[in-house]
Amino acid sequence: MLNCSKCGYLNPETARFCQSCGSPLIVLQPPTVPEISPTPVPRRSLTYAQKWGLGVGVLAIILIIIAVGASMSSSPFRAASSPPNMKITVTSDICWSGSVGGTGGSSTKDGCGSDSWNFPNEKIVSAVVQLENKCSTDPYTYQQTCETGSLQVTAYHTDGSICNQSSTSAQYGIADVTCSE
Repeated sequence: MLNCSKCGYLNPETARFCQSCGSPLIVLQPPTVPEISPTPVPRRSLTYAQKWGLGVGVLAIILIIIAVGASMSSSPFRAASSPPNMKITVTSDICWSGSVGGTGGSSTKDGCGSDSWNFPNEKIVSAVVQLENKCSTDPYTYQQTCETGSLQVTAYHTDGSICNQSSTSAQYGIADVTCSE
């Protein structure tokens, strides 16, 4: 309720003029309190000694990681965790196709040039590879001309020594190898 400043009559809050004497009512608004924003706490930087200590700590961790990695690469534990592989290589100066694999299964391979495959945990490996001589026929003489090339297939023991080797240079020649530990 608002009191009239001239006659003292109690007027409703929504009135702009006094309902008794007609004088304009002065509405006193409560004083506004300025909003105070929080002051950021100044961030304290690291001292020289703290920075130096942090740098030494990071360097020590890096050196420990390098030392552990180097010792793992030459340790007997690493050698035992990654057994040596039997291997088959094919070397040719023209294209070839064939099958390579071990007791776990074989797959068809083809290519031009050289390729090799490792067979971890296998005791027997084999390969049968054939030259793919490309031939063309002269349209006037009907004479067939085929490219020539050579093929060599090698199987290796787990210690890296050659177990079996076969080669051919015959047209559509086949080279096959088998190796067992």
